[in-house]
Amino acid sequence: AYLKRLGINISLEMKRPGFYPRGGGLVVAHLQPCPAVRPLQLTHEVEIKTATIMSAGAGVPDHVATRQGRRAMVKLRAAGIPSEVTHEEWEGGPGSVLTVTLDAPVPTLFFGLGARGKPAEAVADEALDEVLPFLQTKAPVDPHSADQLLLPLCYAAGPSAYRVSEITPHLTTNAAVIGLFLDRDIQIEGEHGKSGVIKVEERG
Repeated sequence: AYLKRLGINISLEMKRPGFYPRGGGLVVAHLQPCPAVRPLQLTHEVEIKTATIMSAGAGVPDHVATRQGRRAMVKLRAAGIPSEVTHEEWEGGPGSVLTVTLDAPVPTLFFGLGARGKPAEAVADEALDEVLPFLQTKAPVDPHSADQLLLPLCYAAGPSAYRVSEITPHLTTNAAVIGLFLDRDIQIEGEHGKSGVIKVEERG
């Protein structure tokens, strides 16, 4: 969704899920030519009002997905975020996944993955342990998208700025590596582990 804002049209379709250690997943990607990359200005605070939960199981008992979804819904309700839960049953596995999508300026997704011996509630907790701190910052960009936006914005025709919920080592490392190859000025305003603003522009 972020890439569409930048004028980059990419679509992904999951044909078949895969779970560690068996694997076997299949994702099909469609990429269209991009005549120009648009800059991004996204520094305002946001108020998340709703969330969507998807809980899926593959080759596991039905109650696993039900418990995952219930746990996530209860935690979000306690944080003042109403949510809707859908349950899905996938082929393959064994495995499970829970996703939480927030209605930020761009739909923002967090997830937890099941593992052998891992309680269903722990899968939901894994996702919510990232969702809840993100909500508190009121930042429009999550920490995972923050470092992935850097490279395409270095090709944008104009300066960009966006507020992130957390400045991570992934973000600062990616900025340092990109700076070795591209003539762009990447400024990271803020401290590690805290919210901050990222600015990308041509070097003067």
